[in-house]
Amino acid sequence: MVNDLPVMLNGSRARVPYGTDPVLLLYFLDEHTYLPEPGGMWVAGGERSEIIIRTGEPLDTLTVTLHTTVANEVVLDGGGVVRRMTLAPGVGATASVPMEAVATRGSFAYLFRISTTHGDVPALVEPGSQDPRFLGVRMDLRGHRPVAGQP
Repeated sequence: MVNDLPVMLNGSRARVPYGTDPVLLLYFLDEHTYLPEPGGMWVAGGERSEIIIRTGEPLDTLTVTLHTTVANEVVLDGGGVVRRMTLAPGVGATASVPMEAVATRGSFAYLFRISTTHGDVPALVEPGSQDPRFLGVRMDLRGHRPVAGQP
């Protein structure tokens, strides 16, 4: 059913492969998360973003690694569990978020939400940068399969 969503009209923001073992297919439901680049993907400052994550096999958790250049409050929401984090500039943080799947046509889909409270424009604060985006937090996602023999 994910393929029936309006996001499919913008091919560059749907079925975006990310990571390895397992590869995550990302469907960006809004414009508040930028497409992946080396080191992860950026979420806009002061925004909330929703991403559908699809895999060919079930996941039980998602590890989210975050980095910000400004003091930031970040909320992660996946599988009905909300994680609130306070981040300091230049200090990374990692959180594990349990995931609940919806099985669809031989694959598994997960809804993941992330929000930030603050951001900055690199072109205005970093010498030599020409990046005009208002960036809140950079995130890297890694899916984890259930461990055999554990519920």
